[in-house]
Amino acid sequence: MKKVFFLIALLFTATFGYGQVDINETRKKAEAGDAAAQRVLGHCYLNGEYGLAKNEEVGLKWLEKSHEQGEELASMALGFYYWNKGSELKLKYKLREAETCFEKSAEYGFTQAMYSLVDMYKNKSKEKSAYWAQKYIETKLAKNEELDKSDKKLIKQYKLNF
Repeated sequence: MKKVFFLIALLFTATFGYGQVDINETRKKAEAGDAAAQRVLGHCYLNGEYGLAKNEEVGLKWLEKSHEQGEELASMALGFYYWNKGSELKLKYKLREAETCFEKSAEYGFTQAMYSLVDMYKNKSKEKSAYWAQKYIETKLAKNEELDKSDKKLIKQYKLNF
């Protein structure tokens, strides 16, 4: 359930900081190496927005460039893309790509990425899942974020000491 919520939230934040997108200006910035503009341009191509034809290959190219520069929303977007595609098509290499993207985003303290890793590992590696659950709760508390019902369930499920 949280996976779906985060994906929806991510789609709304993909153009975060850009308001109304001037696609020509965004393209210029992206070509000049601006990671946020690369993320926005990638999102626009993936979804066929702002006058661009939907083009998954080009959209992924721009998201990957942004991700390589450490843009955390691009890392999350790629992670969800690979996770959904990997699950849908049963492609293990896509799931490994998702894992890499989420881990990179988690390194920046992005709690949604940490939660996604908890979810990814829950059936593969209880140890890794517990590790990310611990990091997720620690990070939320360090940011003074309130723990919700599902967070408290994680604490109980993994017997975390908080």
